[in-house]
Amino acid sequence: MSIEIEIAGLQRALRATESQLQRVDEQHEPLLANALLILAVQRMIARDGVTSTASVLCRLAGAVTAGPAPPPERAIDLSSLNA
Repeated sequence: MSIEIEIAGLQRALRATESQLQRVDEQHEPLLANALLILAVQRMIARDGVTSTASVLCRLAGAVTAGPAPPPERAIDLSSLNA
C-alpha cells in the first residue's frame, strides 16, 4: 500500500473521530480525550519503545508550547524534529 493511500485513510479516520467527538457530552470530553491519548501512547510504546515515545512526546510538548496548533491537514511531523 502506498504512503498516499495510508495517509488518506488516516485523514478519513481523523475526520470521523473528530465528528464523533463533537457528539460527546461536554462533561465527558476530557475523559474521552485522555482515553484517546492513552491509546495512542500505548501503541507508540509497543511499536517504538519507551525512549523513542518519550522523545516524540517531548517534541510534541515543545510544539504545543510554541503554539498555535496547526490545522490537522498541516500537522507537524514530530518524527523529523530534533529532540
